[in-house]
Amino acid sequence: VQRDVIRVITQGTLPEDALLEKNTNNYLACVAGVGNVLGVAWLDLSTGDFMLQPALAQNLPAAIERIAPSEILISDKLADDNVLVDYRSKLTIQPASRFDSENARKRLETLFGVGTLESFGGFNRAEVAAAGALLDYVELTQKGKFPRLSPPRQLAADSVMDIDAAT
Repeated sequence: VQRDVIRVITQGTLPEDALLEKNTNNYLACVAGVGNVLGVAWLDLSTGDFMLQPALAQNLPAAIERIAPSEILISDKLADDNVLVDYRSKLTIQPASRFDSENARKRLETLFGVGTLESFGGFNRAEVAAAGALLDYVELTQKGKFPRLSPPRQLAADSVMDIDAAT
């Protein structure tokens, strides 16, 4: 019998409905930074929902609270900044090389069969980097059995009011 790892299960990559809470999304999120700009991407493997949002550093904790992800991917460079220190139990630190925005753009265009991402929205480089890192992580954990994902939708920065958890 040939043995092999067929899938890696993490907090955010659990797709089985029987193991998830009813009426609650199981989001896998990613925060990426390009220069002083942050981008947040999140997806739910069980439903295929895929969202992106630009974020300011001061609004990031409120955005994370609103999304309520089970797992948050972050680059080792961004982890050093202690941006998400309150979410240590949910963080999965990845090498910064997985957050390259140009490779991420190509990967997204190939996955969704488009010539440009402009058809989905005007994403900034940080949002694209976060989305690409998410796709890379999903491919790594699902061992080639890539789930069906909806095209990415952008949540505009001014479309929601992020309020911290205490408020």
